[in-house]
Amino acid sequence: MIHARVRAKGGKTVKYSGDVYLIGLTGGSGSGKTLIAGVFEERGIPVIDADKLAREIVKPGMPCLSELSDYFGSEILDESGALRRRELAKLAFSDEEHLKNLNRITHYYIGVLMRENIERYRAEGKKFILFDAPVLIEGGFDKLCDAVVCVLADKETRIGRIMKRDNLTREEAERRIGVQQSDEFYISHSDYVVHNDSDPDDARAHTHKVIDTILKKGGAS
Repeated sequence: MIHARVRAKGGKTVKYSGDVYLIGLTGGSGSGKTLIAGVFEERGIPVIDADKLAREIVKPGMPCLSELSDYFGSEILDESGALRRRELAKLAFSDEEHLKNLNRITHYYIGVLMRENIERYRAEGKKFILFDAPVLIEGGFDKLCDAVVCVLADKETRIGRIMKRDNLTREEAERRIGVQQSDEFYISHSDYVVHNDSDPDDARAHTHKVIDTILKKGGAS
């Protein structure tokens, strides 16, 4: 099922720039955003993956990693100074305040790389760009987007995906979901909602319909 609505942004359309139509993609952990982002790529829309950017900014020697270490403690680093991702996730998802500060620290650096990528795609003549970000709304990135698409899945499906993907226990997966936003939050901040529970072909078909609508609104020829 796809829901669509028009958001009022101060009474006018807010765009990243006149010649780039930026689409935001978001949703909770385990919702299946990767599948949906892949459909956009198949349609020729380049994808900027916030998770990939997040891995770039925490490489050894990067200022973001230093800030994270200052906040969460040196135990998030291994002997070589590299990030212990599972330890950081364990600390961040154990408390809402910790998660908020993780996002606060990383959002700035992700934003810098996002803009660099947008400029690169613009130079290549790309008009439509997808920014895939779990914290699209929390980081304020949705304000740069012409359209926001959220992906939803039921709790049990999400738990199963998280356990398999990240090799976590059920308790760890439930804790991760517990500190994230509700479905209602994503729906209220999105223009389009794609459900990705059990049938990937159905989710893909729905996504194609969303893309068709976005391209038409964006003036694609």
